[in-house]
Amino acid sequence: SSHSAGRHHSDSNGMHSNFLPKMLFPRFIGEQPKIWKDKYLDYFRIFDIPEHMWVAMASMNFDKNAVKWLQVYKAQYGLGTWESFISAVETQFGYCDYRDALSQLLELKQTGTMEEFITEFESLQYQICMHNHVYDEEFFVSQFLKGLKHDISAAVQIRVPDKMTKAIMLAKIQQKILDRSKDQVSEVSL
Repeated sequence: SSHSAGRHHSDSNGMHSNFLPKMLFPRFIGEQPKIWKDKYLDYFRIFDIPEHMWVAMASMNFDKNAVKWLQVYKAQYGLGTWESFISAVETQFGYCDYRDALSQLLELKQTGTMEEFITEFESLQYQICMHNHVYDEEFFVSQFLKGLKHDISAAVQIRVPDKMTKAIMLAKIQQKILDRSKDQVSEVSL
């Protein structure tokens, strides 16, 4: 009967759904391809997805600008192997991320709180290092000092920090000293 066929259909669906991964597959919109690749690889390993399915599964989860690029790429090259596919994705989307992060870091200035500046600086630093390992601590320390407010930067520079952790610690200390002296001045003026 149609009733039992329907039940059989839902039973088979129910059984089938038990084998489907419960974790959402990561979508790719064209940003941070190295982070996206690591998430995909983790997903493939966790759910034991065979490598010949990786490209197809990944490409089904492209969105926004990434899916438009994918249409052009597929027409020109087909999907090919995972290595060639992921290399093309990283070249296409990673280069822009790297250049943008580098130019933002070079122009970054502390305008708000110390915490906001540090968070933004470190985010850009990590993005740059993901794409290019040539930049050393000295480069990042010097850019960090250039971006700090002048009265903080001058006090930190005297201590000649050679590591970002030290530069950040000194900047936070100097910020507290300045905040304390401002509080004392405002108390006196009351």
